[in-house]
Amino acid sequence: MLNKMKYAILGRGVWAKSIMLCLSRLGREYVQINTERLQDGELWEEYEQRIARALHYYVDDVSIVWLCIPPCLEVYHYITIILKLRFNLIVEKPLHFTQSQLEILSALASQMQVRFFGNFQFNYLPRLAELAARCNDHSHIFSAVFHSSKKNRHGVPANRNLGVHMYSIYVNHFNCTIFGVVESSYECADCRYVSLRNGDDILGYDFTNERVDVLSHFIIDCENWVLGSGRYLMDINHVQKVLSMMSD
Repeated sequence: MLNKMKYAILGRGVWAKSIMLCLSRLGREYVQINTERLQDGELWEEYEQRIARALHYYVDDVSIVWLCIPPCLEVYHYITIILKLRFNLIVEKPLHFTQSQLEILSALASQMQVRFFGNFQFNYLPRLAELAARCNDHSHIFSAVFHSSKKNRHGVPANRNLGVHMYSIYVNHFNCTIFGVVESSYECADCRYVSLRNGDDILGYDFTNERVDVLSHFIIDCENWVLGSGRYLMDINHVQKVLSMMSD
């Protein structure tokens, strides 16, 4: 049944192309759909109706919509329409929403009986689970670093675009430990590192140059959740937990 799932990819950037390449390797079908921006003088209600007309054509053919567009005002309206059309949905790190917006989207996903996933694929690095198994006594302090040499092209704070992965890793793997600090920044030497300290005892994992195909594992897990099971819960409840941590 998994092989019969078909994706709609909304977006035409480098990341959308990476996802389509991965789907092809997995033998999944997909269709790429142009995204629409709000036009001058157009009301949000009119904009949502236009989105709905464009997507309605795929209602009977697509299982999961993957929204691959940069953070912008239109994203929230896209998500609302996608959920109303009863598509399962994957969104790239939807952490720029407010808590109240996520609560509205959570209620809508529940009402429409569909899944809303946040893409936090680094959770699927095997060594994270191995590391977590070694520090389950509530005595270790978790800290993490995510620096990128890339420029911040969309103006989203580094904490919400890079560091958010580390908060997600903490929620899924290390929530039995004491939360310390997450550091993140752009235009620095690339670095992705998790550490757990207990006095002089330090457990560390540097995955800056890790080459594990975590995207494939994320895709398969999302499909399993659509079918009723899954390894890690990456749905909107997980997103809300991560956002709550970042807001404390």
